[in-house]
Amino acid sequence: MKTFTKYYFLICFLNCFFLYSGGSFARSEKPSEYPKESKIIFNGHTGCIAPLQYTLSLVQKGGDAAIYFIDIGSVKFNKGARRDISFEEFKAFWHKFIALDPMNLSDNYVANRNPSTNSFLGTLEVEYTIGENSYRKKAEITGIGWEDERMNKIHSLLLGLVSKSDDATASSGAQIQNGLKIVLTSAKEKFNVGEEVLLDSVFENVGEKEISLTFWWDRKLIVRDLEGNAIAPGKGPELPCGIPEIPEVLLPGKTVSRQEPLACTQPSGVSQSIGWSYDLGPGTYKIALILESPPAHGYGVNRAKNAWNGKVISNEVIIAIGE
Repeated sequence: MKTFTKYYFLICFLNCFFLYSGGSFARSEKPSEYPKESKIIFNGHTGCIAPLQYTLSLVQKGGDAAIYFIDIGSVKFNKGARRDISFEEFKAFWHKFIALDPMNLSDNYVANRNPSTNSFLGTLEVEYTIGENSYRKKAEITGIGWEDERMNKIHSLLLGLVSKSDDATASSGAQIQNGLKIVLTSAKEKFNVGEEVLLDSVFENVGEKEISLTFWWDRKLIVRDLEGNAIAPGKGPELPCGIPEIPEVLLPGKTVSRQEPLACTQPSGVSQSIGWSYDLGPGTYKIALILESPPAHGYGVNRAKNAWNGKVISNEVIIAIGE
């Protein structure tokens, strides 16, 4: 009886411990490899004669992230930039960043040569929280701190997140060419495998003259992976097409909207390679729309009065196709 009583109380004790510990004997949750929140900031000034503000920072909280860049001393980025980043893009960045072991950076970096107009004086600060653990590192930089290979890679990774479109508008990142702007949007950020990718475009006449647009053979989607590598399209579906396209007349300040499928038909019996299509598997992609008139392949050219001429590229949208 004494033996039974002893084991009975032992079983009760273990059962209570199991319940109050949240059932940790049965399961344990794998901690996320991505931070709850993070900040990676280069902050200081450039130049050897006059200090010119330089700030390059990535700020993330949960699924929201943005990159900020101000370089008053730079010709190309003299107005600064801000770009929102999808969580899929942030995750791709994070894998590369954390592989550089930022917590083991040196506390100080000093250039091996005299400061120049390309020099940087300031700090790199890294802060992030994963699970219940917080990490922080601050490195002082004197001169050209990214002469160091690892520091240079961190700087390049961050700079690669900044939009570099020379002709970009402030709001959309779309080019303006001969009075025409295209803004491309996606119905959502993530699609299931096999689900139709829904894209829409808005063509806006931002010039002062009426223009005529054709779309059937003039449009083309460019798809790249997060590394910037172009995805080669497949052949487009072959269909007969004996009806000429009626041009769309666009007055100044007016817009026309279209759906943008991931394919363009190949007119049957035509020798030129015109059609194209994308069959995208799981992954994250950057997509932009190009309109070129007259098209390089030369097919279907129906030049109307006030026909728009040129080549213009839209902003870039980022979508993910689920695993």
